[in-house]
Amino acid sequence: MFAELALRPFGYGSYVLYGSHAELLWLPEPNQRGVTVAGHQPITINDASLRWSQPGVPTAVGFGDSVTMGWGVADDDTFSARLGMASAGVNAWPTSLCVDRFEALAPQLDEAVLAYSFNNRMEAVIASDDKEGFLRGVRLKNAARRLALYNFVVEDLLRRAVYHRVKEDLVDGTWARGGERLENNQTRVREALHRALDVADQHGIALTLLVLGSAGQTSPGPFQQIWLDVAAERDATLVDMTGMDPALFQDHVHPVPEGHRLIAEALAQSGRP
Repeated sequence: MFAELALRPFGYGSYVLYGSHAELLWLPEPNQRGVTVAGHQPITINDASLRWSQPGVPTAVGFGDSVTMGWGVADDDTFSARLGMASAGVNAWPTSLCVDRFEALAPQLDEAVLAYSFNNRMEAVIASDDKEGFLRGVRLKNAARRLALYNFVVEDLLRRAVYHRVKEDLVDGTWARGGERLENNQTRVREALHRALDVADQHGIALTLLVLGSAGQTSPGPFQQIWLDVAAERDATLVDMTGMDPALFQDHVHPVPEGHRLIAEALAQSGRP
């Protein structure tokens, strides 16, 4: 009890809570004000479960994983916010879930950025038949996340240890490993990208594909190459941020505010309306 009370003034216990969702599996609970896991920067989730200070869904939204959500940076420092867009980024989402949410919000959008996700290993989880078991896990983790002690030990201390174990995968641009599962994940990513471009065409949305890189990465990994290939096949607008200065990262994949600023500038110069 003492540790729980002692940690709360330092922001532990104020992390974003996620509700289970039948189609999207996990989604930020609406109407939250808290702090980011890294850096304890202010984070605002509106009534539409977007990182956005205003209610509802604006006409321009960025979709992606924790990088897009803005891991470790304040509300106004994400690349989406710098472009006047809301962020629909969600921690640990693979590309297929990002596209699912893009499709759901598409009727309200004029413009969107679909950013690369580093969570390609999660594609196999999304395709699993045991979704109910996964949803139970989401609900359990969400309950635990209300505890400052859990946040400090699991989300902070242990997460750092995990990052060191997976560093080589992250530098190569993905957390997915080989064999049949890797091939299936690649297929799901390719299909999701084509679906996103079809949705954008159907609704007249100006969609930009954003390929993000990890710290120290000098060339596209296999999943990032899929994005480059699909963009070329479909003549889609694409911004490639692989090769960004390692000094602009707070860890292996998440940019510091200056990194988000450079991403926003590249997007602004890409022919977006």
